[in-house]
Amino acid sequence: MVDVSDRWSAKAGSSVHRERFRTRALTPADEAGIRAIARQTEGFTVPSAYIIWMLSRTQENLCRVVSNGDNSLLGYCLALACSCREEAFLWQIGVSGGGLKTKIVVMQSLLDACVEQARRIGIRRGFFTALPVRISYLNRCLRGSGCSEACEVAEHNAPLYVPTPGEKLYRTTLPEVVPISGGGAGATPA
Repeated sequence: MVDVSDRWSAKAGSSVHRERFRTRALTPADEAGIRAIARQTEGFTVPSAYIIWMLSRTQENLCRVVSNGDNSLLGYCLALACSCREEAFLWQIGVSGGGLKTKIVVMQSLLDACVEQARRIGIRRGFFTALPVRISYLNRCLRGSGCSEACEVAEHNAPLYVPTPGEKLYRTTLPEVVPISGGGAGATPA
């Protein structure tokens, strides 16, 4: 488990900020870090090397990782665009080590990057599974990314998924695309 709590500086007050890491697209080289975080996360399936390679090649717009200055993996987001291309399924968002504030900042960065990329390719809604005890933590990050609060989805209205025992399916709506000056309706920031 990576402990980064001593590497984070604080703004006024006690909030952790993002100066010490970067968010980037998933690559096959991230396999060991992703598998290590997934093994430590209750209820997560540990993705195979092939799954990580495939997602890095076919879902490069949505799958993101956060690393610190020495390229240690702090978290990852594995997501897939659905066939209708207006929806995405957030399969896993895993965060390693540190305290709760650090984990929230890393998760927020992952969600921000995923939402930004999803909006650029026209995705308007996201689905994910989560244990009900984690939903308030996830809602905080979703709201921070401009998404609607997650709502539980009835199973008969759900896309195909296989939940872990105890998990429920949730849906969120991504923020609307805000036109930029001179870009016309529906333009996304560059």
